[in-house]
Amino acid sequence: MEHTNRNKPIAITMGSLFDGISAFPYAGAFYGIKSLWASEILPTAVSVSKRHFPEMTQLGDITKLRGGEIPPVDIIAFGSLS
Repeated sequence: MEHTNRNKPIAITMGSLFDGISAFPYAGAFYGIKSLWASEILPTAVSVSKRHFPEMTQLGDITKLRGGEIPPVDIIAFGSLS
């Protein structure tokens, strides 16, 4: 999935908060969405995410993030505890 800028395709980008094992980035990848960054604190979940998305930046603890320092994205996804 792409949008265009003067006939030039531009990939849609995503960031994922409370990322878990990167389910949203995984689903988005099927539609050409490029996940740029994720925020997760559970080491085992981050390990799974890194294995499947090694190029995605892991930002760590959401309480330590500074919005102005994070690359902008088209979509922000987030998980929640069930």
